[in-house]
Amino acid sequence: MHKVADAEILALRRYLHQSVAKGACGCDRISPRADVTVVMYFFWNTDDADEKWQDFAGALLATWRSCGLLRTVIVSNMVHGCLKEFAGTFSNVEIQIEPSLKPGDINSMSIDCNSRLHSRFDTKYVMIVQDDGFPLREGLDEFVEMGYDFIGAPYCRPSFLPNLLTRVLRFCPSNGGFSLRSQRFCRLVAEYWGREYANRPFVVDDMSEDLFCTATLPRRHLLFWMRRRQSPSGVAARFSQELFSIQHSDVIPFGFHTATAFSAIQCRFGLGVTI
Repeated sequence: MHKVADAEILALRRYLHQSVAKGACGCDRISPRADVTVVMYFFWNTDDADEKWQDFAGALLATWRSCGLLRTVIVSNMVHGCLKEFAGTFSNVEIQIEPSLKPGDINSMSIDCNSRLHSRFDTKYVMIVQDDGFPLREGLDEFVEMGYDFIGAPYCRPSFLPNLLTRVLRFCPSNGGFSLRSQRFCRLVAEYWGREYANRPFVVDDMSEDLFCTATLPRRHLLFWMRRRQSPSGVAARFSQELFSIQHSDVIPFGFHTATAFSAIQCRFGLGVTI
């Protein structure tokens, strides 16, 4: 597994802080889709919240510059002052409090995603964004209109053979940190979670929210595999990239996940990445 370098993290944080510095400038340039809600999870201790929020706010502002002022839900472990201030500035933001979220505990977020994400929004689609995964350009319409139930950075190289196999087999384990999902799909995931997994010990490789819905469920449950529309790796890689083949792409992906992918996109496309 790639170890994220300090320089990659710093490059991403500079971008996020520049995004915050621009404020709402450019966020109303694009008409937002009415059928997509942005959901972001934010779960930190009070002492860390203000500093952490600068990065998360930068990601949201960058998202809105690429997609318009989409309806946005921030799911938090508590009402932090920085969140209240932000939500008071932007009328499209709703804060939902989830006490089961443990500060800095990714597993607690996975449990909420698997069991309750469908209840966090009432539009046809949800776009998950985080401080290390969000859109970098316009283009949301293309992916929504494809009608897939889940699109996220693929965990395989998006070359000809993997793309063919993921299209034929309809099996493409993908990252969820920056992803587009249908309401129907999120309800289906919650149904299986509640029926068969909620009372089991948490196993990261099987139950982390993205692997759970793109690998565990389609691998173990034939009916689930048949009922969902999973994007093939070629489509997924145009939506977002995490580890593979950015250097071979001629078109900047819609977004990214991880500081490593962000740095690779900056190196590959230079000024093509703007805020």
